[in-house]
Amino acid sequence: MSDNSFGESIRRRRCELGFTQAELAEKVGVSVGMVSHWERGTRNPKEENCKKLKEALPPLGVLSPLPPDAAAADAGNPETIEGAWERINTSILQRRGQSRFRKRLLEAYERKCAITKCAVQDVLEAAHIHPYADKGTNCESNGLLLRADIHTLFDCGLITIHPDSFMVVVKKELRGSSYENYHDNPLCEPKNEAQKPNKCALKKRFDFFGF
Repeated sequence: MSDNSFGESIRRRRCELGFTQAELAEKVGVSVGMVSHWERGTRNPKEENCKKLKEALPPLGVLSPLPPDAAAADAGNPETIEGAWERINTSILQRRGQSRFRKRLLEAYERKCAITKCAVQDVLEAAHIHPYADKGTNCESNGLLLRADIHTLFDCGLITIHPDSFMVVVKKELRGSSYENYHDNPLCEPKNEAQKPNKCALKKRFDFFGF
């Protein structure tokens, strides 16, 4: 088996910073498939890409490789608890959102879910209004701080925000559930006008999901 310490370092640091493979690929200027090759060790980045990687993932050069058991678990071996926990933590980091983006949203929304007002920070996630992968941005006006379950429903198009009134809209599929209680509630908006949700982005999402 070849030594893939650099590839594991790329993957580990990417996950620590909350980047998806697509986000890292965009920063470096390569395809998502190429990032996957680097992380699996099936291809090595060129010198110019190494420099870009170290800029995008500081301090990449001083990271240590994953322990062999964790690396094996990540490759599909479910037997090691260390690998299982790493996958869980990676999933949480990715779901919470890019760390700097989430930090800014936590500050903008005073560490409370914009819909439920939940203040348990460990379950609050950075949700993009317009998807980052589709030319969305990591500015606060393209984001909402949402509780994890609300974030999932928001991404599924079952809960959204009316672009004119900034009222919460819950689709009929959720009527009769506890989520119906949030229907027609006002969104908890940031005090800073520049951080408030972008109306154009909200309207695109509102129309796309057929509200």
